[in-house]
Amino acid sequence: ANMTLLINNRMVQWTLQYGICDESLPAISMLGLILMHNMGKVKEGIKWGETALSMLGKTQTNYTESKTILLVFTFIHSWIYPIASTAEKFMDGYRKGMKAGETEQASWNIANYSIAQIQGGKSLDIVNEDFLVYESQLDSLKKQEILLTTAMWWQAIRNLLGLSDNTTVLTGDKMDEENFLKELLPTKSGLSHRQGFGLIKSFLCAYFGEHELGAKIAIERDSNNRINSFHFQFDPFYRGISLYAMAQKTEKKYFKKHAKRVHSRLQTMLKNGFVNVVHQLKLLDAEHAALVGKKDHASDLYREASILAIRSGFVQDAALSKERYAEFLLDSNDKSVVSDAIYHLKEAIKHYSQWGANAKVEILNEKYASLFIYT
Repeated sequence: ANMTLLINNRMVQWTLQYGICDESLPAISMLGLILMHNMGKVKEGIKWGETALSMLGKTQTNYTESKTILLVFTFIHSWIYPIASTAEKFMDGYRKGMKAGETEQASWNIANYSIAQIQGGKSLDIVNEDFLVYESQLDSLKKQEILLTTAMWWQAIRNLLGLSDNTTVLTGDKMDEENFLKELLPTKSGLSHRQGFGLIKSFLCAYFGEHELGAKIAIERDSNNRINSFHFQFDPFYRGISLYAMAQKTEKKYFKKHAKRVHSRLQTMLKNGFVNVVHQLKLLDAEHAALVGKKDHASDLYREASILAIRSGFVQDAALSKERYAEFLLDSNDKSVVSDAIYHLKEAIKHYSQWGANAKVEILNEKYASLFIYT
């Protein structure tokens, strides 16, 4: 790692001294990544990322352009710009890579495009169709590592779409969780997918409301190791939802401790200018207020979280905010707020339906059928 850092810094120095070459762009991108994530110098990291992008089209060939876009938007820009807007940049990186014959970089770009679409609130039906288009291409290019990454996410959205018999278990027509855990994950190749698998499990637990499992996974995954790839910026939120739900339900100290830890992590991220977590932090603020008994403040925060999520295009998080607020109202055992709870549950169902999470809609309709019958 130290040798790689040394070589990368030397390449940047040569670029500044002798001028731009093809390898200058990824080297400068890597410098931005290191400054932003390893050294905590966010503004400097952004500056070098912008510098790398400004050099696109200025080298003799274009074979490193796809790699440059992949590096900048995976590790820098997708953290500090709205994720829905950066998804299209991954598509641009895919096109540039395929045109230049850089199929590895192109393939990672299209995988990240799909993941960004999911996390940015794109219709799951559309993302499912996109996966169908690009799976055959990745397979023909023999990109097995990338196919495994996309298979995990694809199975997750098919669970949400209701195209699987499972909710949080990643088993269906795109992958088999049991085989993955038994055969692939323990191998050297599988180790690189361990964090991604855990992230997706936390993602599913948060939205399917399986918080006991989600909290267990969150605690097992808790560590000081932070993944710098863009989709992990949402990891504290996914884990925090389940941890706060279990802290409120059980009042156990270890759930509270871990919930506060991920809450603090999101607060730090917002201070660093990571704009995609604004509404998510607001929802965890609401969960924390509910936990400590500040009911009026919690109500205000739940409402603010859903508004912010809708304005930012995160329809799935607007749904989750509405759902959690309704559950908070129902848990109060105050009959005067039941009609409000029903309203917010119906709003949650509307937003989940807009997202395409048919399985979640069915779960909520069944769970609260006795309440809905009177409205």
